[in-house]
Amino acid sequence: MDRLPVLVIGSGISGLTTALTLAEAGQPVVIAAKTPWSESNSGLAQGGVAAALSPGDHPRLHAEDTLRVTRGLADPTRVDILTSQAASAVQPFIQSRVLALGPDGAPKFSQEAGHQRARIVHARDGLTGRALMGHLIRKAQSYSSIHWLDGKVVGLAAENHQAEGAYYRSPAGDLDYLAATAVVLASGGMAGLYATSSNPDSTSGDGLILAYLAGATLADLEFVQFHPTVLATKGPGRRLLLTEALRGLGAHLLNAAGERILKGHPDQELAPRDVVAQAVFSQQPVYLSMQHLPSDDVYRRFSGLVQQLSECGWDLARDHIPVTAGAHFSMGGVVTDSVGRTDVARLFAVGEVAMVGVHGANRLASNSLLEGLVYGKRAAQAILTDHARLTPRKPLARPAMTVRPEYWTVPSRLPSLLDQHLGVIRDQDGLQRLEQALQGMQACHATLLIQMMVSSAMARQESRGAHMRRDYPEASAQFAGHFYHQQDHGRIFRPISQPSAISPLPIP
Repeated sequence: MDRLPVLVIGSGISGLTTALTLAEAGQPVVIAAKTPWSESNSGLAQGGVAAALSPGDHPRLHAEDTLRVTRGLADPTRVDILTSQAASAVQPFIQSRVLALGPDGAPKFSQEAGHQRARIVHARDGLTGRALMGHLIRKAQSYSSIHWLDGKVVGLAAENHQAEGAYYRSPAGDLDYLAATAVVLASGGMAGLYATSSNPDSTSGDGLILAYLAGATLADLEFVQFHPTVLATKGPGRRLLLTEALRGLGAHLLNAAGERILKGHPDQELAPRDVVAQAVFSQQPVYLSMQHLPSDDVYRRFSGLVQQLSECGWDLARDHIPVTAGAHFSMGGVVTDSVGRTDVARLFAVGEVAMVGVHGANRLASNSLLEGLVYGKRAAQAILTDHARLTPRKPLARPAMTVRPEYWTVPSRLPSLLDQHLGVIRDQDGLQRLEQALQGMQACHATLLIQMMVSSAMARQESRGAHMRRDYPEASAQFAGHFYHQQDHGRIFRPISQPSAISPLPIP
């Protein structure tokens, strides 16, 4: 390459959006991903993308829904950016017919939990993430300026609080170094650390710890969203997710006696995700039923999921399907400004690994793919702007680094302990037990991350969104703020009325 590339770590929707925006401007890009795109959360996403496109809807209403569901911890300005730019973000997928259209050529909309309007656009078979990702991957592969790195990033090089590149380990086990003009973390969250999860176990928080060790700030780590309807199978590993769009169509959640567990809630099965997850967790066994709906509609609308469930021995339209709550999404992450900059110069974060401020304590359904599209593009545009005004650098000689391979290996006991003590409902006793168990484990990226999660979960003595404390069941105005984690300062709490715990770089 004639000039240093931008390194994008991760090949989900946020990483590909960033890479494509850069490549379209002529910037060389290297994409590094430790697993195939089909195993990313983006590729597995079933629901859809939220956008206020239907008659009678408006980005302001989408923003209101987001702020209500996120329990007071989302940033209104960042949410306005998300919802106001949603239409332009999804339009290319509508024009290319990746998303489902009706007979009139207009998008088909569905409703999901927490939304006051039907504003979710989705793929024809319901497997929206796979459709969007396939489209973006084909487009990325057509650019000669996008290169693919075969290896796992195991460390970031940062001098004087500035990202210089990354160390990676090849499939053969060799350690190498890549210098970069900027590094973009798009590596996903950490919900795959749990035993019961909709995520692959590769979603283990690597990117958060890469950023933290390089000097970046993390926040909101106690807020892990649990999806209320993952298939209740035995044993650890990724569980098949039963999309929220099923309840949007009218699916019921039933207890063992066949009674609807949310019939008494004003929004019933379309209550916010934290409410539904806590109900499903508390009333096990729980079953999802669509028996009362026309089977032809179910088979047509969700043909992809119908096939997946059939392979597991279930008929989506006719059976009571056992479901449970599983770890699904990380609301917290690497703290960024409104264009993805972290407090380490030339280091950006986008998508689930980032805490840009749009998810708060409880993510609104179908805002995650949208976040990747909107904020991935914004990060790329900021990199291009920064690159134009930054002084060219001479690449550093490859720094020496010793990486223990086992540092990135998750202890076998950890997933079940997370389910038990840092799951849908927590309390002080369980958190202390988990903290004690961590002290007896081999130190690794996962134990470091969980220690910070436990620290915040114990300090947040309230229940808010996805953080439900059995011993503190009510929300408290005292905790209307964020817990930040920095290497130099430990855990810091800042009320939302006070300045951030970091000083982000100025937005151009």
